[in-house]
Amino acid sequence: MKYYVYKITNLLNDHYYIGKRKHVDPVNDKYMGSGSAIKQAIIKHGLDNFHKTIITVFDNEADAYTLEASLVTKTVVADPMCYNLHEGGAGGFNHINSLPAHERPNILKIKQLFKDGLLIPNGSSKWSPEGRERVLQQGKLNREKRQFTTCTEFTKIKRQNTFKQIQHQQGFRNSNYGKVWCVQESATDCTNRKSFSPDNIPTGWVNIQIWREHRKDSSKANYGKKWYNDGLKNYLLFPHDNKVEYLVMGRLMNMFK
Repeated sequence: MKYYVYKITNLLNDHYYIGKRKHVDPVNDKYMGSGSAIKQAIIKHGLDNFHKTIITVFDNEADAYTLEASLVTKTVVADPMCYNLHEGGAGGFNHINSLPAHERPNILKIKQLFKDGLLIPNGSSKWSPEGRERVLQQGKLNREKRQFTTCTEFTKIKRQNTFKQIQHQQGFRNSNYGKVWCVQESATDCTNRKSFSPDNIPTGWVNIQIWREHRKDSSKANYGKKWYNDGLKNYLLFPHDNKVEYLVMGRLMNMFK
């Protein structure tokens, strides 16, 4: 496992973000930062308008933290061109949260981003004002409706028994039967995922299992293990374990327990 410090630059306006990351292959790592400001900027301008540069690669995390702390200082965070919301290093948010809310640099930075239009409350920056207002009004109606609509215990049990009887969303009745979940190869999380036939995965998308496998820490004790079950109990085992031949691959997920 390698630890590296990187810089992401907005090619349209030269705004930038500096961060630290661990990965087995830094050069081919598609990760593009986790800060809310940089993520919103990528949504607004498009991933193609951002360039990632690896500053330095280390064999240990401590050195990477030290470099990040030296690069992402209070002065840098205060720079309006910088997407970072807090200082770098191993200190996390403790050095920020110890301050009153009206003095925290991350809160002040977010407020400024709202003023500049880089962050928009109550919806995506792609929404029109009319669309955002419709969503807010519908949410208000839904909340008011739930106040007067209650589900009795009898109704819950009846619904559960019905689902069991008709095997709701089980086997071939599942709307995603025969499909696999996929995410874009450059994705930083699994939020935007879609299901495709294994033989018809679009270019730029990859099976979510493969995507996760590339991001696993091979030094972990459970690396390489898979879930199996005997119909009653789940087991996390290596595929070459002798017990596997008596089990079924997959994890039992009983939503009615």
